[in-house]
Amino acid sequence: RGDAMADGEREDDGGWHEGAVAAVQEHQQAEKDLGVDESSALTDWTPSSFWSRRGLEVDYPVLGGKETRLPSPLGQFVYTLPTFQKISVADRLSLWRLFYSVIDYETDYEKYDRMSVHQLFTTNGVSEELYATLIRPLLLAMLFAPPEDLSAAVIIGTFLFLALGHQDDFDVRWCRG
Repeated sequence: RGDAMADGEREDDGGWHEGAVAAVQEHQQAEKDLGVDESSALTDWTPSSFWSRRGLEVDYPVLGGKETRLPSPLGQFVYTLPTFQKISVADRLSLWRLFYSVIDYETDYEKYDRMSVHQLFTTNGVSEELYATLIRPLLLAMLFAPPEDLSAAVIIGTFLFLALGHQDDFDVRWCRG
C-alpha cells in the first residue's frame, strides 16, 4: 500500500511516474549508445488484445495517432466501444461509478490508502462481471499483487497519471526479430 513520504507528502502514483520517466530515459540512452534506430528496431504501433478463459474480450485500439481525440476517459470508452466482444456496455458503464472516489481521493487520501482497491470497486458498485473478467486480471498482471492487497489510493493515483493523464500510454510497439 502507499506510504506517507517522510516530509508529509505522498506518492500518489505508487512511484509509476518516476519509474516511467527513468525507463524512457534509459531506453533513449541505450538507443544512442548502441546506434540503434527506433524505427528499424521496433514495429509500428499495434493494437493490444485481452483474452480470458472465454476467448477474446477486447481489442484495444492504438490511441496515439487519432486525428480527433476525445478527452480522457471518454475517449478510451468511445474508442473501445466497438472492440469489446463479451462484456456488456452496462457492465463497462458501471466503472463510471468510481468518479466520485477519484475526485474525493484528492481531499481524503488516507481514507483510500486504508481501503483495498477490491473494496473500492465493490463498494462503488462496479459490475462483478467487469471486475472478475477484466479489472482483476489486469491488476494482477500489471502490479503482480491481488487487488485485495493493493491500496485504492495508489491505484487511483496510477489511474489518474496513466489512463487519464496520458491516454495513449498503453499503445505498444514490439521488438523486431
